[in-house]
Amino acid sequence: MEPATILDIPFSPSYEKYTKIIRLDAYPDAEDSARMLFDAAVGKLQPKCIVTTTYIDSRIKEGSEMVLKVGSSTFKGKVLSELDNVHRLFPYIATCGNEMETYDTSSLDMLAPFWLDTIKMMALGAARLHISQYIKDRYGIEKINSVNPGSGNVDIWPVQELTGIFDILDQGTPIGVQLTPSSLMVPNKTISGMFYESDTSFTSCRYCERENCPGRKEPFSGKRL
Repeated sequence: MEPATILDIPFSPSYEKYTKIIRLDAYPDAEDSARMLFDAAVGKLQPKCIVTTTYIDSRIKEGSEMVLKVGSSTFKGKVLSELDNVHRLFPYIATCGNEMETYDTSSLDMLAPFWLDTIKMMALGAARLHISQYIKDRYGIEKINSVNPGSGNVDIWPVQELTGIFDILDQGTPIGVQLTPSSLMVPNKTISGMFYESDTSFTSCRYCERENCPGRKEPFSGKRL
């Protein structure tokens, strides 16, 4: 396994995109508060990623689940069958940054917590885009996919499997991320998983039955893993 790499991510979001997402046109009287929060968040947030390169040491099929041994970590889940022909993995954690976690929004509009989550999501989006491009450029890879604990139906790859990824990546400490005993990541706009090279496309969405999911990338296929 290679030493982990920490990436600081450039973050220059569009104010216009932000106002469209939060539907500021419906609350014109809140313009001053919305702008104040945007400026504060953009000035403070520092999206970050931590990533390493590792390899699958062994794989065993247990019923409908695949068990992978990756260094000192063991992973088990149905989605891991997607890695049948994969040997190299890129475990990662990407976060919006923890700089706004204690920011007091009480003096702003009552919608400010939602606005702040929106900006943090934009920062997380910048981090995820950056880390995927970094992997492609560094290793000369044209196409990568990602599998993520907790993504999709609960039986695809349980969120508790985050523990193994955090064990590989120094518990997320170098980029200010924490994994709670209940497997929640803090800051809340943080994602973790494993990228891998593949010629085909994969998203857990195609096997996910959750309706009205805001993060859905493709329709439910009608099939389950």
